[in-house]
Amino acid sequence: MTSIGTEGIEKLMITSVEESAPPVTFWRMFRSCLAALTIGAFVMFALFFVAALQPVGLHQMLPPPTALSPYWWLSFYEKNAFNRGTGQPIQHTLLSSHLHSDGNRGWAAGEGGVILFTSNGGKSWREQSNGLRGALTAITFLADGQRGWAVGDYGTILATTDGGNTWLALKSNSEKRLAAIRFLDDGQRGWISGDEGTILATRDGGRSWVAQNSGSSSYLGGLHFLADGQRAWVVGDGSILATHDGGQSWLPQATHANAALIAITFLADGMHGWAVGENGTILRTRDGGTSWTSSPSGSSSTLRSVKFLDDGLNGWVGGSNGTILVTRDGGETWRSQPANIDADFLSVDIVADGRKGWAIGWPSTILRTRNGGDTWYGLSTHRARFHSVSVSPNGKHGWIAGEPGAIITTTNGGKTWQASAPDVNPPMNETLNSAYFLADGKNGWIVGEKGTLLMTSDGGDSWIRKQLGENANLQSVFFLSNGKRGWATGSGSIFATSDGGNTWLLQTKVPGWLNSIAFSGDGLHGWAVGTTGTIASTEDGGNSWKIQKLEQKNYFKSVALHPDGIRGWIVGHGAPILGTEDGGESWRPLASITQDMYAIAFAADGKHGWAVGDKGTILATDDGGRKWQEQESGSNMTLRSIAPAADGLSAWVVGEEGTILFTNNGGRTWKPQGEYWVLAPPWFIFAALVVVSFVIWAIWRHLRSWRMSARR
Repeated sequence: MTSIGTEGIEKLMITSVEESAPPVTFWRMFRSCLAALTIGAFVMFALFFVAALQPVGLHQMLPPPTALSPYWWLSFYEKNAFNRGTGQPIQHTLLSSHLHSDGNRGWAAGEGGVILFTSNGGKSWREQSNGLRGALTAITFLADGQRGWAVGDYGTILATTDGGNTWLALKSNSEKRLAAIRFLDDGQRGWISGDEGTILATRDGGRSWVAQNSGSSSYLGGLHFLADGQRAWVVGDGSILATHDGGQSWLPQATHANAALIAITFLADGMHGWAVGENGTILRTRDGGTSWTSSPSGSSSTLRSVKFLDDGLNGWVGGSNGTILVTRDGGETWRSQPANIDADFLSVDIVADGRKGWAIGWPSTILRTRNGGDTWYGLSTHRARFHSVSVSPNGKHGWIAGEPGAIITTTNGGKTWQASAPDVNPPMNETLNSAYFLADGKNGWIVGEKGTLLMTSDGGDSWIRKQLGENANLQSVFFLSNGKRGWATGSGSIFATSDGGNTWLLQTKVPGWLNSIAFSGDGLHGWAVGTTGTIASTEDGGNSWKIQKLEQKNYFKSVALHPDGIRGWIVGHGAPILGTEDGGESWRPLASITQDMYAIAFAADGKHGWAVGDKGTILATDDGGRKWQEQESGSNMTLRSIAPAADGLSAWVVGEEGTILFTNNGGRTWKPQGEYWVLAPPWFIFAALVVVSFVIWAIWRHLRSWRMSARR
């Protein structure tokens, strides 16, 4: 008796089943394969739809999540996330907006007299010409979308009767900065508030304006009038003024606010109102302003805009540091709505349906929502603004600092850059102006506004925060190679440390503003430069400083000093490149420049150097600055900082709109770095692989059945 074993039994069973199964025709196989493909395509479409609905990633200036984090699996994978930007590029700084009730038409106004118009909810914008060059700070339209007004610097008032196709300048009889404007539905009665307590009123659609006595000298930045044209409120430096007679008289209301107030709104009943301002301040009233109470916002940002629906329950607030807050209970509680971008939101507007809206921010940011702010999408978002770059001598490690609180690093010569957010308290929101790292690539310092100083001893993985006084807007930092002695300057002050930055002492104060400081290798010779042609110099390590005033009253931005302490170079706005070969006793022009320049730096050999500035300007020298030649940067952005490597051939330049340029041939060619790209989230890739594998398996199975049936 022969044993066929387990394998034989399985083969016999399969053969038996296949012989008993009905034959598989070609068309049956084709339909089965087509069904598998259809199901797979449907599932893939569903996966793609779900992925498309989720935000691209975390805040662009936060380090990416690790693979151990759930967010790593759920979020898109981004390379050079700091350069994330979407939508139509807007090259203007926008300060105010007005969204029509249809949710499609809208206007935005800003610096340089720009007025932009959209008819498709912000998908595309076109500029409306008005011949103005000053800033426009506020814009409003009536319900017909035809009659509108805009106000701005130097008493500017513009009016239109055709939806903004043409704008006419009106006479305000004021030279003050005008900040807010409101018109009643009749289009005849209107009011404007502005600087130094200015309140203007009109009863003829803006053809003539008369000043009203506010009794205040503060900047009145927020204004709200009720439909009766009698009751109104304006806000300023910690105060709220109210009128019950159309502005003939204004009286202060008790707020007990310790911060400047910037915006205010009321419901039609004139009883329920809200005001917002600095330090996360939100005030609310239920009695027309007779009493105001504080509403905890959970934010320390400056809040600049407030909007409520007619129900008095749903409201939105916009502010600095990408802040958008929402309430669903009339302001009792507030929660953050993630905008995922560093912008200073000056205007947040939601139409009556409570779903459609947008947020206008500085710089050049327009976001849209279609679900009441639960998610915000970029119609036009800015990229990072960089102020300073520092690289290691070998050019492998680099650090870039900018605004607000932006720090990015590279460990591969700039092929990829990654955000390095300091884990400090309070969180970093300040503009960072200067970064300086030692040759070891470990010890570094970054300074910025409000006296901010950051220190690291591990290449930027962790930071320690110091404060050099609230009024010290630090512009530049420099350290000797020992990492102990260093200097920082800004706001006319020069600070020094001898213990690596743990403690700082004020060495001197000079009139004006200092933008840059540099020292020789011995730590004795140093220069600091600033406004009105100011040069401060020392020969004893800063124990004493002398002030040198050049005949040119130029705005100096940057100084570079040769290690010998004898040769040096200066650039600035409206100034030629200046050089000295006698320790600063005399300065002579080396090259005439038509563009404003922001930075100058030399390689260690003292021969190869570059200067950078407006409109992508790069000048280079290979003879110690005696002769300069312009190089093609391939950019028209403002370039703010340059850092050469030790070889004198490699260098990095940074500037506006996330610009990073790199050369490894002395500047003969400059290539952009930090290009942004994004890959689908890991969960989507995993799910897609599962679906594709299933479809392939199903098709293979049907083909196999058909072939076996055909052989029978």
